[in-house]
Amino acid sequence: MITFKGFICALVVKDKEYRFATYNNSKISIKDQKSDTITIFLENKEAELTIKGTITTAGELIAPKEGIMTKVIKEGLSGEVEIFLKDKKSQTVYQDFSKLAGIEIVEP
Repeated sequence: MITFKGFICALVVKDKEYRFATYNNSKISIKDQKSDTITIFLENKEAELTIKGTITTAGELIAPKEGIMTKVIKEGLSGEVEIFLKDKKSQTVYQDFSKLAGIEIVEP
C-alpha cells in the first residue's frame, strides 16, 4: 500500500480557479484551533487563502485513539465559514461568508 500526507483545496472566483495543493508546493498552516473554531492559512506563489470555520451546533463522534475508541470529535452540519483570498499578482481581494457549512474539528 502506498500512502502520503497531502492536501488539495480549490476555490473558483469569477471563473478563475485558485488551487492550493501539496503537488504545487502550496503551504498550509493552522493559525488558531479551539474546540469549536479553526483558522487555516494556505499560500502558494499565486495567492493566499484564509479560512475560518466555526461550529455553531455540534454533535459528538467517538473515534479511535491509540487503538481504543476514547477520542471525542466535535462535528456539525450547521457551521459557519468565512474566507479571505488575496491574489498576489493583481492584488485583488475576495471575501465571503456562509452559514451553510459542515465542519469537523479534530484536536491533536
